[in-house]
Amino acid sequence: MDIIPLEFSIVVVGQDCNPTILNPDFLRCREIVPEDWGWEVVGPAITTPSFATVTYSSGITIKVESTRFQVSDNENAADIRQSKAAAIARRYIEVLPHVRYTGVGSNFRSLVQVDEPDAFLSAKFLTPGRWNQEPNNLIGINLKLVYPHGDGRLTLSLAGSVLVRERDGTAEKMQGVLAHANYHRPCEGYPTDQAVLAHIGKAADDQEHFIELLEKVLSDGADH
Repeated sequence: MDIIPLEFSIVVVGQDCNPTILNPDFLRCREIVPEDWGWEVVGPAITTPSFATVTYSSGITIKVESTRFQVSDNENAADIRQSKAAAIARRYIEVLPHVRYTGVGSNFRSLVQVDEPDAFLSAKFLTPGRWNQEPNNLIGINLKLVYPHGDGRLTLSLAGSVLVRERDGTAEKMQGVLAHANYHRPCEGYPTDQAVLAHIGKAADDQEHFIELLEKVLSDGADH
């Protein structure tokens, strides 16, 4: 099975996060994104009372809203141990430990390349019946599977998709099952910064589990 990683992100949910502090100078001065990394800001940084975002040439984007902080990486999603996203998230929490954080999510988005992905998912998960036969032929399918996972919960979403990706200056069209996994772990009490840091440290194991689960869930679909 050909699994193409697309994006990895860490989301920290909280109360009264402050978007107005997020800007390239703040990230550099507090060594959340150290200057010696040599990253350049791509496009204008946006800072408003309700939303702020900074995107770097490395493929990292940092966003803050009033209820969440997010770091995403669309360049090093194949092996998040090579990504700076988790280090940025940890440092941000260390700089701002007194926000009332309530949960942490590790998120993975990948494309599993298969022909006719909607037909693939229908054959894999749906029993033939009046809901997917004439005159009610399905033209799309979107599944959400929810599992307990250790100290949290995994939500796995699957949908047929066609993506266009730039590679070496050429647009490449790919079709397959778009898989999105959210590993959510709650943080209780206050302060919760140490719990947040511990949960962020589980992201690499979450990625391994995600790939293993995808293979179990989808690998025999072509046999139906």
